[in-house]
Amino acid sequence: MYLEQPHYVVITTGSAGDIYPFIRIALSVQSLGRKVTFITNSVHAKLVQNAGIAFVGFGTEEEYLKIIENPDIWHPQRAISVLFADSKDRFIEIDSVIQSTVLHNPTVILAHPLVIASAAMVRDHGQPCKIVSVILAPLGLRTCYDPLLIGEFTMPKWVPMSWRKMIWKFVDKTLIDPSALVQTNLARKAL
Repeated sequence: MYLEQPHYVVITTGSAGDIYPFIRIALSVQSLGRKVTFITNSVHAKLVQNAGIAFVGFGTEEEYLKIIENPDIWHPQRAISVLFADSKDRFIEIDSVIQSTVLHNPTVILAHPLVIASAAMVRDHGQPCKIVSVILAPLGLRTCYDPLLIGEFTMPKWVPMSWRKMIWKFVDKTLIDPSALVQTNLARKAL
């Protein structure tokens, strides 16, 4: 239990559709009298600052547009590769931004799933903090139970549980790990 009020660090990435819900969360926490710092891509600086929340940015407009304007960002199988392409450097930059923000206060990090690895790296530096993953879309909640959705595919109810678990392992091995795990581990090694 914290003796002093924790510093809440809200960290997200993505489009305005990702940013607005996190702004609402930050404002709710701030209305309780808590210190809140919002970390996201620098493109969203005015949006966050206009809401009256302390802002720290990362990345450039060019990096942001490279992802947002890539047509594969909307493809169910290729989107993860777009999101995690060259993310090692982004993870390292986000880690640095978090380190410069949290200082010595007890910290609670509210993180979008795409930056949860960066939030977890804070602990590797010895910074005690609590990390909360904030999932905005039900699709982000992995389950083997009905309705089991993988992209646009709905798993038939008759598929046995053991097969469902194997399917998730296959998704990890073929779609997620080659991009996300590789880049995350490269960032962790560099740090």
